Amino acid sequence: MIERITLKMQAYNYLKKQIIDGKLKADEIYTEQGFAEMLNISRTPVREAVLQLAHEDFVTIKPNKGFVLREYSARDIDEYLQVRTAIEGFCGMYAADTSGSQKWRDLVQTLEIYLQQEKGIIERGGTSKEFMKKDFDFHLAIVSYSNNSQMLNIFNDMRNRIDRIGVKTFSIGGTITNAYKEHIKIVKAIKEGNRADTYDSLEAHLDKYREVLDKI
Repeated sequence: MIERITLKMQAYNYLKKQIIDGKLKADEIYTEQGFAEMLNISRTPVREAVLQLAHEDFVTIKPNKGFVLREYSARDIDEYLQVRTAIEGFCGMYAADTSGSQKWRDLVQTLEIYLQQEKGIIERGGTSKEFMKKDFDFHLAIVSYSNNSQMLNIFNDMRNRIDRIGVKTFSIGGTITNAYKEHIKIVKAIKEGNRADTYDSLEAHLDKYREVLDKI
């Protein structure tokens, strides 16, 4: 049983990375057997991995054929970003409301470290994947601050679902720099303990993300 779980995760991690990295084509049907042979494992763990990816909205299963990449509609993206805005806006306001506490100081320090790392990525011409990882860490820190496991789980789910197009988003010229500047505004509002500005800056930031996605 332990070996079977290990093989399933091996297949899951491989497939998910292929999807997020844009290695799989949206208009192609893939088979479990094909990936089983590629990974030199049996078909069962690949099937289990595909089922998990389908549950997470990464792929759509085609009965008796295989599976294809899940295509996200404009409505899908709007709904995902609305949920993120609700969660991150609440968590950001909570952080602003607790300004002056040691926990708040730790958060501000963490966010400022991420800002410095993002700046470094921009200055040395780093990749969109590098920046996307730091962007995730930045937003995760704000959501984690609430210590609400339910919101954290939903946030992670929402982020995972659109990571595939996230790389394309940050690949568009100027997007990384703009995101960095918007992060600065978010941190400034949290540091000032201004809950309204914190929510507004987070909402505006995610709205810009939607605008960029509309261009893809």
